[in-house]
Parts: sequence; structure tokens; C-alpha cells
Amino acid sequence: MNTFRILRICICSVILVMALGSNADTTHTETVNGITWTYTVSNGKASIGGGSQSFPAMPRSVVGAIEIPSVLGGYPVTKIARYAFYSCREMVSLTIPASVTSIEDYAFRGCSSLTHVAFGSGVVEIGSSVFYGSGIESFAVDEQNSAYKSVSGLLLTKDGKTLIYGINGDVTIPAGVKSISDSAFASCRRLTSVLIPNSVISIGSCAFERCDTLTLVKMPDAVTNIGYRAFYACTGLSSITIPDGVISIGDNAFSFCSGLTSVMIGRGLTSIGSEVFDGCNSMEQFIVDERNSAYKSVSGLLLTKDGKKLISGVSRDVTIPDGVMSIDSWAFYLCTNLTSVTIPASVTSIGDYAFRQCYGLTNITFSIGVTSIGLDAFYYCRNLTSVVIPDSVTSKL
Repeated sequence: MNTFRILRICICSVILVMALGSNADTTHTETVNGITWTYTVSNGKASIGGGSQSFPAMPRSVVGAIEIPSVLGGYPVTKIARYAFYSCREMVSLTIPASVTSIEDYAFRGCSSLTHVAFGSGVVEIGSSVFYGSGIESFAVDEQNSAYKSVSGLLLTKDGKTLIYGINGDVTIPAGVKSISDSAFASCRRLTSVLIPNSVISIGSCAFERCDTLTLVKMPDAVTNIGYRAFYACTGLSSITIPDGVISIGDNAFSFCSGLTSVMIGRGLTSIGSEVFDGCNSMEQFIVDERNSAYKSVSGLLLTKDGKKLISGVSRDVTIPDGVMSIDSWAFYLCTNLTSVTIPASVTSIGDYAFRQCYGLTNITFSIGVTSIGLDAFYYCRNLTSVVIPDSVTSKL
């Protein structure tokens, strides 16, 4: 190999290393208006924060109204990284400059005092659970923004068809909204009521998760789908009506709604996910429209229409109806007011965790017929002093 060729290879290698170096993220700090900001630089653009909980955009002790710089270190600020303002609990308002085009997941998670956010014209991408656990009371969006707008303080897509993020207080969702996004109101701890217009057809996953002061939800018949964990741990709800239009309810949709005592199910529901009502330890009754083709209620219990499977139980003494063949997994989980249950001879299987943590359960009567008892079916039933397992049982975990 001649000297010229070796030199050319070395020069090319140096150029390649320099090129790679210019694209690699590097972490910097700069003090602007008395605040020391952490940011990274990639391809000539700055990203606020370091992309993890360990590298927030600014000290978590900063208080009051915060305005994000549009330039740091001579680079335009175009992104707010994941967890950038994680647990900045004393920040009360935020202004995002026009230079920012993207806000990543969890960027403002745990900002419990944050009540007002103003978006510039540049934001076109907002991630998941960005404002989880915040105290947002209003959003404002520059009229020149092409992707989003604000109506009644809520954050919507520009066409008004999707509610991206909600606010605390008593909320009336504007007419024309068709879907409520995943995590839209998640952990809005001061949300008290929500009126949903007839235009809405879908409620996303975790949409109202952990809204523990929410006491009233009015859903229209237009809603067809309630997503995964949509109302998870909404402990303030005492009753809920599933309208006739709802076809499916996702897994854990109402799990740990500990104040929930009654559920009314309309005629359209054909699909209920797993553990939808588990942990609802105050549940007293399910009421199902007689026209429903998939489900029915007997003695307040939720059963399949043919009466062969018990889907969800209640937190009171129960005699399971004759004809039930199986008790679903988690059916009576955390039904703490359940003290006795009688299981008829028709029941052949009891699902996993079916009576888990039924602390008040003192008496259970099996009839010969049960052949299978699932994993931890009676786990931590601490007041259940003795159980007679019939000879018919061939499998127990």
C-alpha cells in the first residue's frame, strides 16, 4: 500500500470520527435569568433536560413562573426531553417558546403545583403522560400553532376532534371532540366532574386513571369503547352507568374504584376485559339491561348471558346461583365485606385469585362438583379458619 493511499485512509477516518462526534449527544449547562439549565446538543439543536429522571432541565427547587429559553449555548431549543421537569413541585406556570417542536413522554410528570402552560407556535408533537400528576387548570396555545389549540382551557388537536390533555376542576368537554386520548386526565387529583358530549366515541387507556376526587362522569350513548385502566383507582366514584353504545371495556378499566357501589350496564356491551372491577371493595350490585345479549345480573352478580360464568362478584354475603360452572379469576378480589359464600354443585372451577384478600370471609361452603381451585384463590383470607375441600377437587394451586 503506497504512502498516498495510507494518508487518504487516515484523513477519511478522521473525517468520519468528526462526523460521528458532531451527531453525538453531549450534556451542557448554562445559567439564564438566574436558572441553571441542563441540556444536550445533537445535530446543532438543543434538547432541554438529559432524558432521564437523574438529569432534569433545571433544579427541582426552582419556584414560580418559568419561561424556557429559546436558545442555549447558541443552539435553538427544539425539544423538551423525557422527565425534563420531573417532580418540579414548586413550578406554578410555564411558557414554552416557538422554537420547541417536540415534548417527550413524562416531561412534566409530578409537577403537582403546575397550573398553567402556554405553548408557542412550534410544538407539533406531544408524548404520553406528559402532565401526569400535575395540577393543570388551563392550557393556552399560540393561534399560529398548526397542530394544537386550546378550548375552555383544554388541549385539543387543531381540528378539535381529539382531546390531548385535560385539566382539573369541573370539566365540560367541547362538542365535536370524538376521542379522549390515553392518559388525558391521568392523576388530575382535583378533577371533580366530567361531562362528555355526544360526539365522543372513544375513551383512551388510562384516560382518568387515579383521578381520586372525581365523583361524576356522564358518558353519552355514542361512546363505543372504554380503554384499559380508563378509570383505574377513581376512588371517588360511587356509581357508574355504562351507556347502551359501549361495546367493549378494556382490562382493569374500573379496578380499585374503592368507592364504587353499583354499576349499570347497557344493552350494547359484548366484551369485558380481565380484572375490570377487581379491587372494588364496596361493590354491592351490578344491573344489566335485559336486552344485553352477552351478560346478565343475578342477585346483583355479573354473569355471562348463559349463566355459566360468574364474571364479577360483590362485597357482601353471597349465594352463587345454581347453574354457574366457573368463577372467573379475580372475581371477588378485595371484597372485604364478604363474610360468607355458598358455592353450588354446578361450579366446577374457581379461577386464580378469585377470593384473594377477602379479609372478612369467615365461611365458605363447597358442594361436591368443584374439580379445580386456581392459584392463590383464597390468598390472605385471614379470617377463614378452616376449609373443607371436597373429594371432587383434582387440581388446586
